[in-house]
Amino acid sequence: MLVAHSEADVRRQIVSVLDGMGVSAIESDTANGAARLARSAAPEIALIQSDLCSRDGVRLLSDFKEDPDLFQIEVILLHRELGLDEAKEALTRGAHDHLREPIDPLELVTRVDSAQRARRMRVELLAGRGRLEGLAFADELTGLHNRRALSHRLSGLIGSARRHRRSLAVVVLDIDHFKTINDTLGHGAGDEAMVAVGERLVGAAREEDVVGRWGGDEFVVLLPDETDEGAAAAAERLRAAVAAGPFTLAGRTVPVTISVGWASWTGEDPDDLVREADVALYRAKRAGRNIVRGNRSLADVSPQLLARRLAAEAERIAGAPSGLYVVELEGRELVKVAGDPELPQRLPIGQRFGPEIAEVEARDVQATVNGVLPDAAVQPLWFGGRAVAALVMSRTPLEPLDGLAREAAPALELANQATDVFHIARRKRDVTAAAELQQDLLPPSIGRLTGAELAASILPAYEVGGDWFDWSQNADDARLSIGDALGSGEPAMALGAVAVSALRASRRNRGDLTVEATGAHAAIQRLGSGASFATAILARWDAASFTFSWLTFGHPQPLLVDDDDAIRPLEGEVLPPLGVPETLSLPPPGECRLRAGQRLVLYTDGISERRVAGEGLFDVEGIAAAIRATSEPSAAATVRSIQSAVRDASDEPVTDDATVMVLAPR
Repeated sequence: MLVAHSEADVRRQIVSVLDGMGVSAIESDTANGAARLARSAAPEIALIQSDLCSRDGVRLLSDFKEDPDLFQIEVILLHRELGLDEAKEALTRGAHDHLREPIDPLELVTRVDSAQRARRMRVELLAGRGRLEGLAFADELTGLHNRRALSHRLSGLIGSARRHRRSLAVVVLDIDHFKTINDTLGHGAGDEAMVAVGERLVGAAREEDVVGRWGGDEFVVLLPDETDEGAAAAAERLRAAVAAGPFTLAGRTVPVTISVGWASWTGEDPDDLVREADVALYRAKRAGRNIVRGNRSLADVSPQLLARRLAAEAERIAGAPSGLYVVELEGRELVKVAGDPELPQRLPIGQRFGPEIAEVEARDVQATVNGVLPDAAVQPLWFGGRAVAALVMSRTPLEPLDGLAREAAPALELANQATDVFHIARRKRDVTAAAELQQDLLPPSIGRLTGAELAASILPAYEVGGDWFDWSQNADDARLSIGDALGSGEPAMALGAVAVSALRASRRNRGDLTVEATGAHAAIQRLGSGASFATAILARWDAASFTFSWLTFGHPQPLLVDDDDAIRPLEGEVLPPLGVPETLSLPPPGECRLRAGQRLVLYTDGISERRVAGEGLFDVEGIAAAIRATSEPSAAATVRSIQSAVRDASDEPVTDDATVMVLAPR
């Protein structure tokens, strides 16, 4: 028993009474000394002078009751004067009882005896609770941790990994052909198999690993402080331990193997992390069983979790707070999808064209971001000459992220088709159904064609939805189209979607430009019964001869920009819009031989008929002025300059789709 009192005479009196009870005592005359003795000797009961500490003994009492090693000590406060409020507070904080000074020996014996009985009851209750928790958290069949225990431990390990930036991995495995064991040898043999597998898993695991049965024949092993390489090795060790020798089941010798999947924690919630390992297990099953598979490849990460995985990987490599950002739909901001909460949710990047960044704009984007985050580093995820996302670090990375970026870009492109996570982040306001369909139809805004660079963009992106552009690089040539369907909103975009689909179908059926035109014309006629039409340019780029061939249907002719920025429209026949004539009569396509340094500009009337401040229209003169203001003669820079000029031509919002496409031979 601990006796803490500032007066030696009082301590001697108490110790004398305790000796008569057969209770040994340790003494202290200070609060700090009492705390040290409590930690070193672990007394069952403490008699503490209430005014030994600064505030009626409450501070020392709180230290005891809030410490996991001391909270079971029964505390009796000794006092000369103690008000009702102070007594209530002390009891609330965990005091067992009070004893008034001067001390009556009989009362002291009574209070100590009461505290001893309370201590015994507390110990018995905790022991019973421990036994109950053992039953609640143990698998009845194998004696391993059950699913509840595994989930509880995994949550704690993730919390620790997040706070201390530690690694963590999870293994999920199951018994191969377990149903066959049950069906041929009986369910008792199946139970024997699970017990025996559990024993081998425990034997192969490290002391700090947590092995448990998840349910059925599925087991989970938690691997704290384990890297990707360590997790892969641990998973293989577990697999080999089970496969090392046959099992005796129902009196028969039976070979048993397991399939194993593992996943490293990269910021996921517990359920998502187990799900990732389970996906890897499924891949191991499909690969033939008795195999280990992991989620090391980004292509194997579930699409909705990819952003968090990328942000966590970037932070691990960079050694700095990191986030994954996508380009906003209109190309003015980077928007954070996942990553460190201290990084801004939005970062301005000037004016790009659509939700993509061109390679030539990388330095400009970096400089713009540094205007907000002076030390930040931006790593665009390049794919096909453009980036729709970027990793942003709060400071210069400790190691280059080039390798991660190369793997991340195609993984993100694939994931974007299977989840709305990135689409949602790109939108800062609601998108109309027509604009949504338009965005879904569009190919990338930046393309690398054989012998040429291509860039295209549509304003306003969130509404309207009657324009389109399309392109495809094939083995022998590249095909391009730009168009404007009759009307606006959903009817116009439905018409545009039919036209684009007809053009693609004809192209993929190996048709030439005339076949494309005929297919689109017929589809529009069937849709609108002669009342619908679309203006368009259908074109072909032949890199071998640097020849641009085209057909124009009720549309402004392409503009040829020479290397001295002189501009003129291409000469050729303008045919009626697609869908208008009853029968389509097509002349041979026009042809124009181009050279490096020239550019072709294709645009819709949303560009040329944009109202400018004051009076008048943007027209070809506005396009020419924007081209002359371009900082460099690339397709991407030309599109961005025209787009910005159109947007800035008036304070009024753009009310009609304004589409521009630039082809720049190189």
